[in-house]
Amino acid sequence: MMKSLFMIAFLFSSAVALGQNDATITGRLLNRDGSPAPNIRVMARSANDASTQAGETVSFGQTDETGKYRLENIPPGRYFISAGIVEAPSYYPGVAEQSRATVVTMMAGASLQGLDFFQVASQKISGRVIILPNSPPLRDGRGIQIRLMAANGLAQFARIGADGTFQFQAVSRGIYDAMVNPGVVMVPVRIVVEDSDIVGVELAVPPVRGIPGKVMIEGEGKINRLKFAVGAFAVDGPVARVNMLDGSSFQLTLPEGEYRIALSPDSLIGYTVKAFTYGTVDLLKQPLKVAPEGQDQLHITLVPTKTP
Repeated sequence: MMKSLFMIAFLFSSAVALGQNDATITGRLLNRDGSPAPNIRVMARSANDASTQAGETVSFGQTDETGKYRLENIPPGRYFISAGIVEAPSYYPGVAEQSRATVVTMMAGASLQGLDFFQVASQKISGRVIILPNSPPLRDGRGIQIRLMAANGLAQFARIGADGTFQFQAVSRGIYDAMVNPGVVMVPVRIVVEDSDIVGVELAVPPVRGIPGKVMIEGEGKINRLKFAVGAFAVDGPVARVNMLDGSSFQLTLPEGEYRIALSPDSLIGYTVKAFTYGTVDLLKQPLKVAPEGQDQLHITLVPTKTP
C-alpha cells in the first residue's frame, strides 16, 4: 500500500515539474497600419540549430479581436513565431521571409510577454461596385458586402460604403474570387494577391436573365435541385429547383455575359454529367454566352455513377 502511494506521489510530482518547465509567450499581432489583426492563427515552431528550417509546431493559438495571442505549454528550446496561413506566413519580428526571422529562445518555465509583431505577409484590397444598366439596385439587404473567397473555400467580407467603395485591410498572398454578396448573381472577379496593395478593383453588377432548362436522367433516379459553379472556383453558385410535377424542367437566373459554367459537385452525388448544352453550344467544352434576349434552353443529361 505504502509503495503504491509513493509511486502515485512520484508521478504527480513529476507531472507538476514537467508542467513548470513549459513556457508561455503572449503578445499582439498587428496589421501594417498598426490596427489589430483579429482571428489569425499564431504558431511556435521549433528552430533547427543546423539550419533556418522550421520544424514541429509545438504550440498554436488565435488572436482575439484586439490582436492579442497566447502560446502555452512550450518546452525549452529555440522557436520561430509565425502568424497567418502556412503558405504565406509572417514571422516575428515582422518579416515575410523565414531567413530574416528572429529565433526566440525559451527557458524552462519562462513567461515571455509583449512579443508583438506585424502581419507583413498581407496586403490591402480596395475598389468600388458599379451597377450596370438594367441591373436591379442594391437595397433591402441585397448586395451590402463584398465576399472574397480563397480557393480552399474560406471567405472574408467587407462592407460596401454609401459611395460604392470597399476595402479589405489584411489579405494574405494567394488567389481569390471577389463578388458582391448576398443576393447578387454575378461572375466572381479573380484577384491575385502578391507583394503589394491592390487598388482600383471594379466589381460590375450585371443585369440578369431567367433561362429555362431541362434535366434528364438516363436509367432510374430523380433530382430535385441543381447547383451550378460560375467562374473559376465559385463555391456558392446559383441554384435551380427542378419542377416536381414533371421532374425535369427548371429555370436558372444567370448574369448577362460570357463565362464558364458547370454543375457543382453538390449536384452530382450519385451521378455523372453526360451532356450539358445551351442550344447548340456544348458547355462541357465552351463558355456560356447569355444575351439580353434569346430562345435557347439549357439541357442536362445525367447518368447514375457506377459503383464497384
